[in-house]
Amino acid sequence: MERRRRRGRPDPAALVRATASAGFVEWNWTGIPVHGKATDQSMSRSHVEIAPRSLTLLFAIAAVLVGTARGQDGQGARGRFITVRSPVTASVVSHLRVSLNRAAAEGDEVVVLRISGAGESEFEQCLKAARLVAEVESAMTVAYLEGQVSGHDLLIGLAADRIVAHPDARLGPVVTPPGDNDWIPIYKAAYGEILRRKGRDAYKPLVMAMIDPGLRLLRVELAEKETQLFVLESEAEQRLKGKTVVNRELLVDVNQTLQLDARQARLFGLVESLAATPDEVAELYGLPLGTAAREQKVIEYAVAAHVQVTGTVDYKLRDFLFRKCRELRSRGVNLLFLEIDSPGGLAFAGLEIANFLDQDLSDVHTVAWVRREALSAAAFIAFGCDEIVMAPRSRIGDCGVLQVGFGIIEYAPEKVLTDVKQQLKVLAKSNGWPEAIMEGCVDKDVVVVKAVNRQTGAIGFFLKSELDQERWQVVEVVKREGEFFEADAERALELGLAVATAGNIDQLCDLYGVDPARLINASPTWVDGLVYFLSRPFVRFLLLTIGIIAIYVELKIPGIGLPSAVAVVCFTLIFWSEFLNGTATALEILLFLVGLVLVLIEVFLLPGVVVFGLTGGLMMLASLVLASQSFLVPTNEREWNELLLNLTGLVMSLLSVWVFGALLARYLHRIPGLNQILLIPEQSSASAVGEVGEGAEQAADMVGAVGVAITPLRPAGRIQIGDEFYDVVSEGEFIERGATVQVIGYHGRHMVVRPVKGDLDQSGSDLL
Repeated sequence: MERRRRRGRPDPAALVRATASAGFVEWNWTGIPVHGKATDQSMSRSHVEIAPRSLTLLFAIAAVLVGTARGQDGQGARGRFITVRSPVTASVVSHLRVSLNRAAAEGDEVVVLRISGAGESEFEQCLKAARLVAEVESAMTVAYLEGQVSGHDLLIGLAADRIVAHPDARLGPVVTPPGDNDWIPIYKAAYGEILRRKGRDAYKPLVMAMIDPGLRLLRVELAEKETQLFVLESEAEQRLKGKTVVNRELLVDVNQTLQLDARQARLFGLVESLAATPDEVAELYGLPLGTAAREQKVIEYAVAAHVQVTGTVDYKLRDFLFRKCRELRSRGVNLLFLEIDSPGGLAFAGLEIANFLDQDLSDVHTVAWVRREALSAAAFIAFGCDEIVMAPRSRIGDCGVLQVGFGIIEYAPEKVLTDVKQQLKVLAKSNGWPEAIMEGCVDKDVVVVKAVNRQTGAIGFFLKSELDQERWQVVEVVKREGEFFEADAERALELGLAVATAGNIDQLCDLYGVDPARLINASPTWVDGLVYFLSRPFVRFLLLTIGIIAIYVELKIPGIGLPSAVAVVCFTLIFWSEFLNGTATALEILLFLVGLVLVLIEVFLLPGVVVFGLTGGLMMLASLVLASQSFLVPTNEREWNELLLNLTGLVMSLLSVWVFGALLARYLHRIPGLNQILLIPEQSSASAVGEVGEGAEQAADMVGAVGVAITPLRPAGRIQIGDEFYDVVSEGEFIERGATVQVIGYHGRHMVVRPVKGDLDQSGSDLL
């Protein structure tokens, strides 16, 4: 985004104030506190300069000029403040990630991170947060250090492009002696990586002296340009080779770690500016005044909803969640709490739900709240969410996949297990879960370990069989062989699976800044129960069979209307339930209606053409199959099985209709009251159903015969000539019941008639 600038002259008073706040007025230094103590040495003004004073002053003036120019008309640079809460937990890291992504999406030019922590944060979480900050490229990142910033919270500040400190802030130490000697090399590697990425290698000795109590830090004054260096005694010989040393002073001795106040850090160059208030930081970097006061929550949610996921995970639950989540999204919900309390169920049903949450619901922030347990397939659902929050004493994991055959329960074969692992890997990459732990949930034979990179200090989870021993050092065995991975709330937090804990829904809402009174509770209703009942395979089979039979009866007994109404109800219920389940769309409904129109054209307008009837019938059947599945062409074994099940149900329905039609043709005409309107002649009739009388001579004698329509002709129907009844068709027009008609010929083996418009002479011709 192009930065907007306006010309203007800076206010001299503002320049003086900003220069003073940036640390350019007060230069005196009285000593460096070392682990709560101060050295007795004092340093002159010339001894504390890392860069020439003129360049430093020019930098301050330039910053003020830019800030003043941007703020002339109240339209400064676009930016925001983000408070990084301490202690830094997985939840804070997750929220920071979302906030930085939003800043990039909205075109922010400056992002200020307000950091204040007293060393209570976990190293792993701070390292994740630091890497998020270091990777920001779309905006300038500014770390504003307030209060005591010690421990690994300092690592986040070092990852920013610029560092500003409150005048009363204190930096360090990272480790308080005696410290954890086993982890110190890992800390040094991680801090060194961040310093290198941000171009702060010159300050590495200062930071290392905050970490390792076994180091001696020296301040060395060189003859060249009156500069000074901070070096570790162990590296002094190599770094000072070829240089003229004027003075050498010990700043930090063994068994001590470095701590700096804000002004000392500014004089040493580790901090670039001082600012007493967030507004001064905003002014320094050209942000509109009041930006800090308008700081928004890390995540903003317009509408939040809550759905319960309880009981057995099956396809009923899958259909309910699919339907309910789509409904909530259409209502503007952008935060969805899934309250999970389930021992598991069908593995592939759980995976389908997880994939739906991860892919189809990607525009909604989903949070799995494990109230008591999320085991087996229920854990898959949790892994499909963006974040997991656990209640105290809740459990998650233990996802062994079982299969049942001939009454025998056994673990699924490797072929099935491989497919499950692959789907979990996709979820892990999408939502940031450790892939090794995901695999450990479903495979009891693997060993999962936590390891630290020997060079960078990065922490990761690996299968022990795939670990590179030279690069990674094992620090903990997370899952042993012969057991499935399972974790309680505390353990899940340690491993980064859960971002926080919440004992009830109010605590969960408070965690995400949601008003519980405005939370939408999406509990199942009677409509959900009805949709589930209608979508069951057996009920769907009955509806389909009854609907097709009703159409058949309407064609054989036209004019009643009841079979048509039954067919409409059956097919409406089928498509309504499948539409709410998300498998039927407007395409399937349109396909069915177009097919129905083609069939009606074949029956009533162009009988005998076949093409319209055949095409329409296939379209109707295809729409019924597609409406019951979410895919067009199957791509895996599960989809092939679902397609086979749908086709089997359709074939069974057609066979049932064929059997019913045979029974109808044989017995229905014997029912009193129906034998006069059936399109099937009585057994005593001289002609069979839909056929002309026996022999060509009898057929020729019927031409010109006059009869009465006893059913409406649309164009097919039934007439009476004398004492006999015949199936006939008109020339295409509609003929009302009771009208006089005349036989004019034959179409195949069916009589063709036309209405008589006037009186008839003795030969049967119309008298005009």
